[in-house]
Amino acid sequence: RGYHDSFLYQEHGFCQAVLRHRRFDAVSQVIILANALWLGVEVDQNHADMLLNAPLEFQVIEHLFAVYFFAEWLLRLCAFRSKSKGLTDVWFALDSLLVFLMVLDNLAISLVVVAMLRSAGDSSTSELAESSVVFQTLRMMRLLRIARVGKLIRAMPELFVMLRAMATALRTVLVALTFLLAIDYTFAVAFTQMARGSPLEIQHFPS
Repeated sequence: RGYHDSFLYQEHGFCQAVLRHRRFDAVSQVIILANALWLGVEVDQNHADMLLNAPLEFQVIEHLFAVYFFAEWLLRLCAFRSKSKGLTDVWFALDSLLVFLMVLDNLAISLVVVAMLRSAGDSSTSELAESSVVFQTLRMMRLLRIARVGKLIRAMPELFVMLRAMATALRTVLVALTFLLAIDYTFAVAFTQMARGSPLEIQHFPS
């Protein structure tokens, strides 16, 4: 069975009841997959430096995703029996980071730009965005949202088995690679010693 943090939830209450519902879990997985697919569409079609300059449809869809993920994060936070233990949960910590970056990109940056426009006077939004490296860095940080797809792995225990098998096989592959490199190095030293001063060295390996 895949990992789930429901054992940290309260036994009673509205939030835990919503989160433990199978339909809510299924809807969350569909939204996560849709968000991952939308990220590819946005990277390909949206060339604006920040959301405030993007076409209206991109802004609407981004805000809808942000509202859903923030609501899910808030439900999980309220459902924890102990908020301190909940904050130490790896998946919840990852969700917290991704939600913070999404809110920062969708809302906080736009508010900062509006404030800069009011103080700048003649400068336009696009000029401010293009002249600031910060906005370009934040745009690259949007790619971190793809990490949310990792939550889908939790519902697929078979993927955990595959990953563990790959990790176990990795050590064997590294040992085999080291062995092959040792053989290559040994024969390279031997052939170099044997070919020294011979016509083979003079013709093919003069340097």
